Amino acid sequence: MLNLDLIFAHFERTIAERFLSRDLEGLRRSQWALVELVDAAEAAGDRESALRLRVLASKVANHREALADD
Repeated sequence: MLNLDLIFAHFERTIAERFLSRDLEGLRRSQWALVELVDAAEAAGDRESALRLRVLASKVANHREALADD
């Protein structure tokens, strides 16, 4: 069964893979999905998950910026 820990693990792995393969479009899609999940967590009143998701979204933004600067 899918749970938040599996979602976090999936995104952490996917973000790393996409960064290493320089997949800017994949990183953009991941960031969009994470922002949507932040909205869902906030709507549910789950501050802890919203914070974890924001951290991942920020990591994606940093990776996208780093790749764009190259």
